[in-house]
Amino acid sequence: MILSSVVIAEPINSKFRRLREGQVPAAAEHYRTHWRRFHAIRNIAGIAGFACLAAAAV
Repeated sequence: MILSSVVIAEPINSKFRRLREGQVPAAAEHYRTHWRRFHAIRNIAGIAGFACLAAAAV
């Protein structure tokens, strides 16, 4: 989880962080779509991992 966040999400976040407030990068919609897809997959993987852990504990 942490490694994927650093490798995938952080480069996208830093592109937005470097800009002045109110500025938008040229390919903002592409970055936003990519980030949202990654975020959804990461959350599903986290929930699935937690469900497996909970099932193993029972």
